[in-house]
Amino acid sequence: MKFNLTGFRFFNSIYWLALSLWLGALVMVALTAAVIFPTMRDLDVTIPEFAEAGYTGDHWRIAAGHVMEILFLVLDFTQLICMTVALLVTALQFTVLGVSLRRFTHVTRIFAILIASGCVCWHVFMLSPQMNRDLRAYWEAARAGDFAAADVHQQAFESAHPTASRLLGSTAVLVAVVIITSAAGVVPLKPASEMEDDPGHSGTATAKKGSGIQEPELLRKLGV
Repeated sequence: MKFNLTGFRFFNSIYWLALSLWLGALVMVALTAAVIFPTMRDLDVTIPEFAEAGYTGDHWRIAAGHVMEILFLVLDFTQLICMTVALLVTALQFTVLGVSLRRFTHVTRIFAILIASGCVCWHVFMLSPQMNRDLRAYWEAARAGDFAAADVHQQAFESAHPTASRLLGSTAVLVAVVIITSAAGVVPLKPASEMEDDPGHSGTATAKKGSGIQEPELLRKLGV
């Protein structure tokens, strides 16, 4: 298979962009939640339509929840897009672009990205829909003055919240692992003769004896 340097650089850029956006979205939503909920609590906000219905629960939770519902929806779409792009480019790396599976780092990042994708699918397609239904039912019942029903739906939502938090946290850790292992081991296959003819790679890689596979200088020094 002839090595396509231009294709590798192009798809590798997309790969890094997807991973960066994926992890960045997870971190930013977590930080936003950590700011919004305490801020709303300290402000002790009151929502007129709920107050008129006689709801005596925490209005600040409802106010913060309305903001976070939108952010989590954006996060779900962002995760699905970034996950799909990262999976497709990973497949291209090992089938078309000439990246070898001989490194432990490659195997690690493949498992990490697959598990992270599983976490995303579980959260987006199984957990989030029911949580959103419970959350909206809680708001509607509280707004209508049906406080018993509001409590039931609120408890149902809160019982699923720890699982959702663990899933998002696990996904963030796994994506970070993918980024770290990718930085250590995303290496294309390329004959030594082509490496010598490519001035853009002069002094940055050498070939393994008898294999024709390039070896990044950093990895050679680290012995990875």
